[in-house]
Amino acid sequence: MATSCTDESPEITVYETSESGNKLTQVTDFKALENPTSITLDTSKEFQTISGFGGAFTESSAYLLNRGIKRFGSSLRYHPTVFVRIGSGENAELEKHPALLGKITNNEGIITGVARTFLNPVTKKLAEMENPKRVLGQLHGNAIRFGSGPYPEDLIAGEGLENVLSVGTALPKSDLASCLTANHLGMFIPPQSILRLWIARDNDKAGEAASDRLRERAEKAGLWVGDLVPKLEDFNKDLQEHGVDRLHAHLENSMKEQLAG
Repeated sequence: MATSCTDESPEITVYETSESGNKLTQVTDFKALENPTSITLDTSKEFQTISGFGGAFTESSAYLLNRGIKRFGSSLRYHPTVFVRIGSGENAELEKHPALLGKITNNEGIITGVARTFLNPVTKKLAEMENPKRVLGQLHGNAIRFGSGPYPEDLIAGEGLENVLSVGTALPKSDLASCLTANHLGMFIPPQSILRLWIARDNDKAGEAASDRLRERAEKAGLWVGDLVPKLEDFNKDLQEHGVDRLHAHLENSMKEQLAG
């Protein structure tokens, strides 16, 4: 992005999303071409009017970026017109709204459901409707998963999608599982391939109770279990108010202390 089109020597910062693994990653290593191409603008000729240039972002990308999240994955998709029933009973109306879609799978990778986060296309925030976050299918024991898979040794399982992706923004190489609610975090079925389960819960009584239920079952299955707790109410608030570096340091220190103990 150039700072100004009128600068003789503009400063340019380049961000790349690519198949090689970059996800809005700043790129600084460039190779000069032996025969560079020169472009000359002929200001005496005019064609169509251009309002401006910019990157194309879906509402779902804008929604996550607005919350400081930069960890995405193939489990997420955007659809501009998802059917949703507004209201209840005979007065319920079927409408179309843009939505962030999350693929829910079991430990074998079989799709068991889809999480729908309905968005306001103008504000790039949650849609102004009752229950803008809804699930179709079976969530019990399953999750939206992020990582290279299959899980090597560690897995971070958490509650809401935004909070788990906030942890993933601070720990970009970690494997993640979003169970979407505290209740379903407590019912999550950890994969047998992992050695350590990290429970990233919200900082409230519901999160603590869910963590206790999951810990009890996981330890009976022979897993080592650690707790990750935000300093504020949840990890997305930590990310937005404290920044990614402080959240990274908090998570890394917490993990090191528990592993050493």
